[in-house]
Amino acid sequence: MAASAPAPVISVRPRPPQPRRWLVPLLVGMLLMAVGIWRWRVQVAEANAAASGPVQSVLHLDTFVLNLNDPEQRAYLRIGIEIGLHRPPAKADAAPLPVAAVRDALLAVLAARRVQDVLSVEGKEQLKRDLLTAVRGRAPELGAQEIYFTELLVQR
Repeated sequence: MAASAPAPVISVRPRPPQPRRWLVPLLVGMLLMAVGIWRWRVQVAEANAAASGPVQSVLHLDTFVLNLNDPEQRAYLRIGIEIGLHRPPAKADAAPLPVAAVRDALLAVLAARRVQDVLSVEGKEQLKRDLLTAVRGRAPELGAQEIYFTELLVQR
């Protein structure tokens, strides 16, 4: 039997660490996301603080006359509404207020009411809350604070 040649020795060197190219973009992305979330929270806090300040001006709206949503009886509502705003009174050269959008939002809420919703004290308070929510949703730039009823008449 012939002598076999010794097996070659293969040296295994540890591989140098590969740079992690994905780490830097990931960290930058996380940092940008954190800054964005922080900025959003600051804006929300500022908006809430501004909306909870005192009423500085009032937006007068023309009287609404509409049918109430009552299938059992025919009923009409005549209501005067003014909206308390947290911003100072508009100057002559200021941008016009979105009165049409506000009236549309208010009409949508008012037209869905029934007679008993409007006649009770609790119903009027709930109506004010719903109207305020509608105005804030439709025209947040106004900074609506309060809803004031200047007249309220239900005719059956």
